[in-house]
Amino acid sequence: AQSKALSGEKPCTGNLSTYDFIIGTNSYHIDAVCSGGSITTKTQPLPSGISISSTKSTISFKVLGQGTKFIPAGTSAVITLSQTGTTNIQTITVSEGGEIK
Repeated sequence: AQSKALSGEKPCTGNLSTYDFIIGTNSYHIDAVCSGGSITTKTQPLPSGISISSTKSTISFKVLGQGTKFIPAGTSAVITLSQTGTTNIQTITVSEGGEIK
C-alpha cells in the first residue's frame, strides 16, 4: 500500500487520495481510494496458523509521500502477527509520517 501510494499509481477514476491497508480477521486487502470510488487492488489471505491484529483496522497511506491519514493526528499503528501454538510474534509499527518499522 505504501509503495503504491508513493508511486501515485491510479487504478480508479478521479483524483487518487490514499491507498488503504485494511486488516481483516485472517487476511488483509489493499484498496485504492479515488474521488470516483475505491477499488481493491490486492486481497491476501494469511497462512493457516497466522493471525493479525492492529491498533487501527485501516492504515491509509496518502499519495506521493505525504504520510498517513491517522485519526487522531500524531498517533501510529501497531500491527501484530502471531503464530498459533507458539510464542512467535512479529510487531510492525507504522508512524504518522508513513515510516514502517
